[in-house]
This record gives sequence, structure tokens and C-alpha cells, in this order.
Amino acid sequence: MALKRLLWLRWRLTLRGFTRNKSSLVGSIIGLVVLGPYALALAGGLGYGLVKLDLTLGEDALRAALLLLAGIWVVGPLLGFQPNEAQDITRLFVYPVPVRTLFLGAILGCFLELTTLFLLPTLLATVVGAAFHGVGAALVAVTAVSFFLFQTLAASQAVTLALQGVLRSRKWRDVVLLVVPLFWITWQVGVQTLSRDAVKTDWRAFLASPLWDGLNFLPSGLAARAVGAGMKGLWPLAIAYLGALGLVTVATLSLSGWLVGKAYQGEAVGVPAPTGTRKKAQGSTRRRLGRARGILGAIVQKEWAIFTRDPYFRLLVMNYLTMLVIGAFSALSRGRGSEGVSSTIALWVATSLGLVQQTRLSYNIFGAEANAASLLFAYPLRRRVLLLGKNLANLSAILPLNLLATVGLCAALHRPDMLIVLVPWMLCASVVMTAVGNAVSVMLPQRVNPNGLRTRGASGGEGFLQFGITLAALVLYVPVLAAVLVPTLWIESTWLWLTVPLALCYTGGLYALSLRLTEGWLLEREPQIIARVARPES
Repeated sequence: MALKRLLWLRWRLTLRGFTRNKSSLVGSIIGLVVLGPYALALAGGLGYGLVKLDLTLGEDALRAALLLLAGIWVVGPLLGFQPNEAQDITRLFVYPVPVRTLFLGAILGCFLELTTLFLLPTLLATVVGAAFHGVGAALVAVTAVSFFLFQTLAASQAVTLALQGVLRSRKWRDVVLLVVPLFWITWQVGVQTLSRDAVKTDWRAFLASPLWDGLNFLPSGLAARAVGAGMKGLWPLAIAYLGALGLVTVATLSLSGWLVGKAYQGEAVGVPAPTGTRKKAQGSTRRRLGRARGILGAIVQKEWAIFTRDPYFRLLVMNYLTMLVIGAFSALSRGRGSEGVSSTIALWVATSLGLVQQTRLSYNIFGAEANAASLLFAYPLRRRVLLLGKNLANLSAILPLNLLATVGLCAALHRPDMLIVLVPWMLCASVVMTAVGNAVSVMLPQRVNPNGLRTRGASGGEGFLQFGITLAALVLYVPVLAAVLVPTLWIESTWLWLTVPLALCYTGGLYALSLRLTEGWLLEREPQIIARVARPES
């Protein structure tokens, strides 16, 4: 009965997200249009391999495809990407429902989400490809992919919910904020190294290596081996692999339920902060605001106070530094000792990574206000001044890091000549991104989890819509790119003394237009923003 009601709740939340929030529906459609072809291409290639290739090669292709999907769903939450939504289960602690039951309901609720559809083409192609080898092989494939799907969703939900539970503890929060970026750096360095050496790799030798055979013991490997044995008619072996996969699935459910239970063990809901601590924080804030000169300075001071104490911004800073390290590694590994073209491309890629990470800060300037958003909008402030103060605080935090990273990379690659191009580009692009972010923040506000993770306030559909807006906004960067690239590539560098000031004028005009437009939109949408960014009371 409890599971039935949990599924009903998840279904109602999902349906309400689409009916009451049209942006979520539009974003989901954009996600299907953009990512759907990739899922279909993977499924088509896998189906062709299972039907046309040798059975051994087809099994290897299936193992690689399932390993890719499992990696995205299980490792994704550790890298800051959540394929499936994770409910805030602490809101259900007031009911007499065990944590393991809540966890099982979260797993089953994943089947009601749109992102799960991206798994289905590959799994369906597996069943269809196996069906060409007989009905028995198709039955084995159906059983194997069912176990694999359930195990993958369980592991993904376990990682996400366990992270949310652990981050509720201040003791573990800082540890996780250090470990996750280190994991991210290791992952990216490994991926870049493998992609760079992919052409030189003897893939036939790799498929016969102990490492590849060792992947058989992962759920994706067990599922692929079961399907392969079924296609070859080795029924005892297929049943053995299915049994092992079933045991792994049950073990994953049991271990994940225990892990989530431990993460939320002794969770106290609704306990207010100690009065003395609260008064101290308020007094400290008053002193900081008292030192500020004018309304604009007070807003900047307030934003910096949030930056320094909110775990969400600590996570953003760590992710930003992680992207800079990854970009530096990419630039140094590909650009050092190479010709001018290679080092130039490496510098552009490395600096662009920092700009991409800036979107998480620029596209949600009201998220950290949380329940104080209603108080903020109650002040008799010109909304243009409010937006300007938030933008100045964000730029004062991001621009120095961008410029220092640019100077450091140019020095490391012995390309000081690129500074005259990259520094104006980073400056103008950051301001353009801030201008676009004002509109996105007003139209698509997102709730920020106090633990540093995103909650259900930012649905997957809205994430896709933000991605679509980001792609559409790329046209706004074209004049800035033209101002720095045209003189460098096709005319003479001396023309930069004319084109760069023009780019700065364009950037300033675009930002002024953004302030004027978003000021009116903000006045109209303040109630919606307050409702969307407010954190639910425990």
C-alpha cells in the first residue's frame, strides 16, 4: 500500500510539473529532439551488430553499450549530472514509512520519468537482436535487460540519495566537496587520455585483455554474457549468468537501501538553529551591510555573504576550479610543444570550459535567496539596481578566476600573443553570459538545495530548456568573436585596437538592454520566483 501511494505521489508530481509548468514540457521536448537521435543511433548500431556481426563481436558491442549507459546513470550523480530526478525523501519522514520503502518507491518512480526513455531504445534493440537467434534467446534477453534496468536505476538513486543525505552533515559536506571534484578531474583526465590514444590502441588485443574480461563481473557484463550465451544456445550458461545478475540486483537493492538508511539515520526534521548562533549570524550580517556604501554596495555585500556561507556556492567554486584544472590539462597536453594552430585551439577550448561552468552561477541568480526571496522583493528597491548588484557580485567572483586562468595558460604554452585576443573575449563573453543569465533567472528560477545539490525545483525538462536557450543565445556571442578573430585571422592584429572597443560597446549595450527588459519581467514574475526558489519546510 505504501509503495502504491508513493508511486501515485510521484506520478502526480510529474504530471503537475508538465501541466502547471509549460517550460518543463517544452524543455522535455527539446531534450527528446536533441538527445533522442543519439539514443536511437546507439540502439540502431547495437541492433545491427547483434544481427550481422559475429556472435562474439556482437556480445562485446552489447557489453560496451550497457557499460556506457550504466556509467552515465551511476557515475553521473558524482559528476554533478542527475539522469533521473531524486525526491527530497526527508519531507516524507513524518509518515511511518521505512527509509528502504521510500528508496524502493524512488526507484520505481524513475519509470515514470521522461529521461528513462533514453534507456529503452538500446534495451529494446537488445531484445530484437536476440530474437533473430530464437525465441529462447529473446526470453533470456528480456530477463537480462529487466534486471540490468532495475539494477542501474537502483544504483543511480542510491548514489544520489546517499549524497544528499551525507551532505546534510556539516562534517561530511566539506569532505564530499573535495572528493567529488577530485573524482571529476580523474575521470576527465582518463577520458582525454583514452580519446587521444584511441587511434593507436589495438582494440582486438584490448578485447582479449584481462581488463575487458574483468568487466564481465559488472552488471552490464553479466547481462551481456547472459544474452550472448542465449544467442549461442548455451542455456545452462545463460541461466547461470541470469542467476548471478539477479543476485547482484538483489544485493544492490539491499546494500543501497542500507546505505540510504545509514545516510539519513538519526535525521532530525524541523529542529531550528540555536538562538545564539542565529543572533551571531544576524549581527555579523548587519555589520557587513553597515559598512556597505549605498544600496548597490549593500547588495554586493549581501551576495558575498551568501557566497561565503552557502554550501551550494562552495560546490560551484570547486566545480569551477575542477573545470579549470581539466582545461589546463587539456591545453598543456595538446598544446605544449606543438605548432601555433594546435596551441591556439587548446587555449580556446580550455578557456571555454570556464565560461561553460559560469552558467550555473549566472543562470540562477535568485536561487540562493530561498525563503528570503519574499523579503528581498519587499524592499523598495529598483529592480534594475537589484539585478545590477547581483551581477556585479557574480562577475567580481568569476572574472578574476577567468583572467588568471587565461594568463597562466598563455604563459605555460608560451603564447603571450594570445592574451590580446583571449582577455577581451573572456571579459565580453562573461558579460554577455550575465545578460542572458538575467533573463533565464527570471523566466526559469531554480530552487537551490542547502546541501549543494539540486532538488526537484529544477526538473529535467527545464534543464533541457535551459540547454536550448544556451544554444540559441550563442548568436549573441558572434559579434564578440568576430571582433577578436577577424583582425587576427584575416586582417592585421593592429585592428584589434578598433574592434575590441567596439566589442566592449556592443557588450555594454546588450547588458543595458538586458537590464531594461528583465526589470519589467521581474516585476511581473516575482510571485512565481518566490514560489519556485522557496525551500520546503521540514
